[in-house]
Amino acid sequence: MAYFPSALRNQMHNARGLADDAMERAGEAATRLQQDADTLKRYLTANASGMASAANDQLRQFGIGPEVVAQAAGTQATKLQRLLFKHAGRHPLGALGVAAVAGVLVGLYYARQSREEAVQAPAVHRRRSDA
Repeated sequence: MAYFPSALRNQMHNARGLADDAMERAGEAATRLQQDADTLKRYLTANASGMASAANDQLRQFGIGPEVVAQAAGTQATKLQRLLFKHAGRHPLGALGVAAVAGVLVGLYYARQSREEAVQAPAVHRRRSDA
C-alpha cells in the first residue's frame, strides 16, 4: 500500500515539472512573437515611407505636384462632408449609431496604442512544488 502514494506523488511531481516547462516555453514563445512583431512593424514602416516616396516621385514625373493633390483631396473632403450632413439630416438615429461606433473604434485604437507602448512579454507565474 505504501507504493501507491509514492507513485502518485511521483506522477504529481512529474506533472508539475511538465507544467512548469510548458509555462517556460510559452513565455519564451511570447517573447519571440513580440520580437517578430516588432521586426515586422519596423519593416512595414520603413517600406511604407519608401512606397510613399516612390508614389510622390511618379506623380511629380507626370506634372502633378503636392498642391494639386491637396486641392483634389480638399474638394473630395468637402463633397463627402456635404453628403454626410445631408444623410445625417434624413437619418438622425443612423448617424448617431455611426458616431457611436466611430467613437468606440477610436477609443479602442488609442487604448491599444497606449498598451503597445508598455507591452512586454507576459509574466510567467510558476507554482512551487510541494514535493
